[in-house]
Amino acid sequence: MPEDKNGAPAFIEKALQQIIPGYKGYYEAGDIIEADAKIREHIIAGLEDMRSRIDARKKEFSASLQTANSLAVLESVTAGLKTAAEALRYSAAAAPEFNFSSFDASKCDKLKTYDEYLYFSMQEIKSVIDSLCASQSQADISACASRVSQWSEKYLSQIKSRGRLL
Repeated sequence: MPEDKNGAPAFIEKALQQIIPGYKGYYEAGDIIEADAKIREHIIAGLEDMRSRIDARKKEFSASLQTANSLAVLESVTAGLKTAAEALRYSAAAAPEFNFSSFDASKCDKLKTYDEYLYFSMQEIKSVIDSLCASQSQADISACASRVSQWSEKYLSQIKSRGRLL
């Protein structure tokens, strides 16, 4: 971890430790299991929060021919978010039987990089979900849903790659 002249962690590292539960654990091998679980739980909670916001938005639409397409699009968005959350929840993780002897510093850095990507990618899609929740037109809803769908595919691919590391 980069340090300043006083031996303190660099500002960005310290900020990430405050924002992302378990982030510090990447530097302490014995805490990898706990850190991995905390980070995954934090990301899953964020994805589930976005999903509930979309579910709330679906309630604004009545069951009519005019809104049926919007409801279907929003349903596909919630399904994509649920799939991403479930994939992360049930993907490979550091567990009690985790073999620390084969998990060297480079693998630790790779795991950290994957989890940083998963966290920051979730934050990026959050702005699309904000736009989706504020959208009034079918075209805007569909455009946002398309972006979420593309994001979901990429996110699932990263979760699989992360699992191969473990």
